Amino acid sequence: MSETHQLKFGANEMDFLAASVALMEAQHRIVDTGKVTGNMNDKQRVQFNRSLDFYRKEYGKKQQATVE
Repeated sequence: MSETHQLKFGANEMDFLAASVALMEAQHRIVDTGKVTGNMNDKQRVQFNRSLDFYRKEYGKKQQATVE
């Protein structure tokens, strides 16, 4: 996890889960995030989605750099 991300969102259990989901998506695996967030409360869902957005961008940057 980047230091900037940790300062902005904090380290929590949702962060690990979001990083894992984003990595699987970057590997072109199909992940149903609705099922992942299905049993989360509102606070957890917000934390997860913020972290997921961050990691999707991070893994997307890494994929672009690899392709170029």
